[in-house]
Amino acid sequence: MPLILSELNIQGSVVAARHIHKQMLEFSAQHKIEPIMEKFPMTVEGITQAMAKLNDGGMRYRGVLIPQ
Repeated sequence: MPLILSELNIQGSVVAARHIHKQMLEFSAQHKIEPIMEKFPMTVEGITQAMAKLNDGGMRYRGVLIPQ
């Protein structure tokens, strides 16, 4: 109860420790590793296209909406 009343949060990661995340990010930056994204315009048509592709199972990697 003291945690709740003090508005404290406890957060963790089931993936890896913080220093492992830091090492992975440093490795990615050093070797210029970037995510592969499919970009869609942030319009009704672009969102419709992205959602259709996602629903059909055709989305590869990461779908990103780009503001126009």
